[in-house]
Amino acid sequence: MSEGRVPPPPAPESALTAAGYEFAGEETAVGFDSRFVTVAVRTRFYDDPAVAEALPSERADRAARAFFCTRCHVRPGFDRAPVSPASVVGVAANRARGEFLADLRDFGLRDLDAGPTRRFAFDDCEGCLFEIRADYPVDATAVIEEATGGTVEVPVTVLAAVRPWRDTFLMAGAAFPTGSLSAAVDAAVEADVTTTRSFDPDPDARAEAVSLVRSLGAGGGRRNR
Repeated sequence: MSEGRVPPPPAPESALTAAGYEFAGEETAVGFDSRFVTVAVRTRFYDDPAVAEALPSERADRAARAFFCTRCHVRPGFDRAPVSPASVVGVAANRARGEFLADLRDFGLRDLDAGPTRRFAFDDCEGCLFEIRADYPVDATAVIEEATGGTVEVPVTVLAAVRPWRDTFLMAGAAFPTGSLSAAVDAAVEADVTTTRSFDPDPDARAEAVSLVRSLGAGGGRRNR
């Protein structure tokens, strides 16, 4: 199967809609290629338009509150291997962590600080989760009346997890702001300024992100050995 024919990941569409996300696009690419194995990936992206309006950025490709999910297609398949996705999910998660950090930099996040991978329970299996803290560049001219350029940095957290699913891997991630816009402006500008927008983080954002990530592929991964 070519990378262009990778099936879409089983995204938790109803939960994403209920949480205020909208589909923002998808992409398919070769994630890894060697003489021994090829991994093609298909990723779907979701943004929160309300947060994108409150925290606008011309330097970031995703909203400050965003969700993504990825399905991997591995060739040759695991039916020919002495291991299963469940038995090597830790290895897959460590590699995904490095790739994901590079992707977040490409999306425009700054000053990324990644924690280690740790075990994470899905509904029917065990996977791995890692947490990344970063800064999201908000356009200063859009939020400060006196600004003529530059950005203010709003802190965000990204939770991402990898799980075995049938004969492959799935990955999901959720980004959410953890700081207020007023605090970000105060940190960026010493003088008194007029802010034209306001934003405060949702105290339940982490719990919601964990729930959304955990719902990826729910009930569909019982083929793992």
